[in-house]
Amino acid sequence: MAPRDPKFAPDAETQGTLYQTTSAGVLGVLVGGVYGAVGSAFAKEIPGTSSMTATASNLMKYAGLFGLGFAIYGGTRATVTGARGKLDAWSPIIAGAASGAVMGASSTKSPLGAAVMAGAFAVTATLAEMGSDPHYLFDFSQYDNKPIMLASSKQE
Repeated sequence: MAPRDPKFAPDAETQGTLYQTTSAGVLGVLVGGVYGAVGSAFAKEIPGTSSMTATASNLMKYAGLFGLGFAIYGGTRATVTGARGKLDAWSPIIAGAASGAVMGASSTKSPLGAAVMAGAFAVTATLAEMGSDPHYLFDFSQYDNKPIMLASSKQE
């Protein structure tokens, strides 16, 4: 299989920190907007406010929150990857912990809450990275043997 052409399929090594931070922030705003819209659809109406105002307020709140969290994660991941010179399991762990700590510190007054958020973001980021690449933690290219077939899929 030929290597990917960076013009058409950019990856973490060819993208700049600003690009990764911005694209992660935009993705976060979109995810937060959808989350806010869905949350508003199921929320109870508050007397004295229009449903449109409540929906817009909820949408903006979550879009900003998710956008900030995703941007912090994307920027930290790009910075860590650039500083270390490689993208491995530690990059999303460090970036997730950093973004979780910032989000936890801004949303709670307890240091324990910030630590819990940092841990939760680190675990979530690592699981998301693992799900996107089956060879993420282990490089199987060093082994010459073929993958083990399951008993039910054995060809006779």
